[in-house]
Amino acid sequence: MEQYLYKFHFNGSVHLGREEGRNVLQSSDMQLRSDTLFAALCVEAARSDDNILNRLIGEAEAGRLLVSDGLPFRDRELFLPKPMLLRREGTVPMESKQRKQLKKIPYIPLSKWNGYLAFLQGAKPLDQGFADTCKDLYFPDERTCAAVRGKEDPDPYLVNSIRFNVNCGLYVLLAFETEELRIEVESLLESLSVSGVGGKRSMGFGTFRLERCGALADVCPSLYKGITKEGAEHWITLNTSFPTDGELEEVIPTAAYALCRRGGFVDGMGYKKRTIYAFAAGSCFEKRFSGEVANVAPEGCRPAYRLLKPIFLGVDV
Repeated sequence: MEQYLYKFHFNGSVHLGREEGRNVLQSSDMQLRSDTLFAALCVEAARSDDNILNRLIGEAEAGRLLVSDGLPFRDRELFLPKPMLLRREGTVPMESKQRKQLKKIPYIPLSKWNGYLAFLQGAKPLDQGFADTCKDLYFPDERTCAAVRGKEDPDPYLVNSIRFNVNCGLYVLLAFETEELRIEVESLLESLSVSGVGGKRSMGFGTFRLERCGALADVCPSLYKGITKEGAEHWITLNTSFPTDGELEEVIPTAAYALCRRGGFVDGMGYKKRTIYAFAAGSCFEKRFSGEVANVAPEGCRPAYRLLKPIFLGVDV
């Protein structure tokens, strides 16, 4: 499979709910999870042709299409999810202040990735100012709206969103088995850039300019090398994923992971998806798994799919 890099340059605000199960509109961050992006692509495909939709789902189920989470970038700097690996005891001490700062960092710049892995091995300290590397990627945007449909008086409510700073946004890695599939998915991405991703798209949120950066092997060889690595000690997920029932017992005992709640409504259908839990990006495993495409629609409703097949980054730590 060939991996390709795409950047989303957002035109304005974007609302990406935290999936906490409450006050969804009143919280937002920059996590565009891979299953959300795949679902949005399915919606674009359904608007075009059911045959395209069925082909998209079939390619994903067969493992011939993989999608990463939307991860942040600043200019030419790419960020990776902080791996959930424990630091080995070494000769280099870490100050209490730095330890607290490190806990709050969700992403690691690719340019500092090898240094961070060396830090996890206890071989070297972190650079001064390392905790500031994720600052100023975006800023919050809070708006007051009013619900008027079916009400005598307007009912005000808050919508929280974010706006990315200049030259910042989200990038996505997609892996395709065929050139034909790549062209088809890129067409859906172009359509999605106009429709938007996330919530409150009726307010103009979530639209973006799509930048096709090219094959990952050409534009970012170091990241490509990690994704195509064989025989690594640990495998870090770059997306939202979950193993099949048959794989779960094999990968869990040696894993370091975080679970994320996945719920929400089916776009345009008016019914809720079944709530499930999946591994968040940055989860670490000693054994790889293939994952699945899960139908999360209630029984008797039109299928709604979550792509839970992982993209792994191999590391030796």
